[in-house]
Amino acid sequence: MAGGVAGTLAGVAAKLLWDGVVDKLADSSILVSLLLIIAVIAMTVVVLNASGKVDRLIERASFSIDYYPADDADELYRRSREVIARSDADVDIYAVNSYIEVFKESNTGSDERQQRNYLESFARRFDSVGYHRLIQVKNGQLKGGGPALADLLAPAYRDHYLAMARFAKANPEKGVKIEEVPAKLPTSFVVVKNRHGSGGQIIWQMNKHDPNANAPDVEQIMGVFIIIDPDGLLVPRFMQWFSELDRNSRELTEQLLLEQQPGSDQP
Repeated sequence: MAGGVAGTLAGVAAKLLWDGVVDKLADSSILVSLLLIIAVIAMTVVVLNASGKVDRLIERASFSIDYYPADDADELYRRSREVIARSDADVDIYAVNSYIEVFKESNTGSDERQQRNYLESFARRFDSVGYHRLIQVKNGQLKGGGPALADLLAPAYRDHYLAMARFAKANPEKGVKIEEVPAKLPTSFVVVKNRHGSGGQIIWQMNKHDPNANAPDVEQIMGVFIIIDPDGLLVPRFMQWFSELDRNSRELTEQLLLEQQPGSDQP
């Protein structure tokens, strides 16, 4: 395609030369026009070649993004479970929860069954893959005292986090780790990263604010993007976000999840 177009343009320029343009090069306007034609030919060849390379890159990479709205919760959770369940053993899983969606104020209980089934797909991989999860915690819950973190979490997440902490203590060599970090990113995501490359898969959750809720920070899940990224076009960016959050992390044990926070007046 690029060669054909370039050849056509080159033919036009050659005809102009053949028709006597060379004899008129003393005319500066003719010279400028000829130089512009040559520049257009060169630029067209470069652009078309680059376009062809991008098209071939996309075909080779098999990169894809699919969006699943929360209106069809069964399909959303099914597709998300498949990402975890169907990944091979040569991956590591990195998960980040926002400081909203895992806490009770943003959970009515209607999705608890779906949440438990989804989180169980992670639990089934405890023995076979690395699994590192960060919980973003609001400043007041992180340092200000109050009830135990487990009392603030929605039941499905609380039970999963406790299972992670217990498994990590009993099997420190397995690479399962759960940590709390100060809230920074108002989003949630899971990266299933290939160990021997930069590619993988991403589950990226979109939330929406609930203006009718009693608490100011209440959000609801709006949908998820499932991204297939074998050549690592986006995975490194998500891993950078994960690393930035992980700089100020504290590993959560069963005791830390269950114990009353320092400074609380509650019994």
